[in-house]
Amino acid sequence: MASFGKDQRLHYSNAVKPSMVEGEKCLVVENSLKETNPTAFDYIMQFVRANRLQVSQVCETKITELEQQPGVKTG
Repeated sequence: MASFGKDQRLHYSNAVKPSMVEGEKCLVVENSLKETNPTAFDYIMQFVRANRLQVSQVCETKITELEQQPGVKTG
């Protein structure tokens, strides 16, 4: 889901990105991850349940489109 690039910076998968939405820190996960990498999706959901984190379905928009919305900052 994330790895260090040659520039020694962390690069995220296209389907998963840490973000700020309306001032709240969150992890944006595209629904497509369920089909493209079910193991990664299950890992994220197990982490959510184990840590009793809140889950919200914000929209059916791809991350690249979401980044252009006002009030949204992605990492």
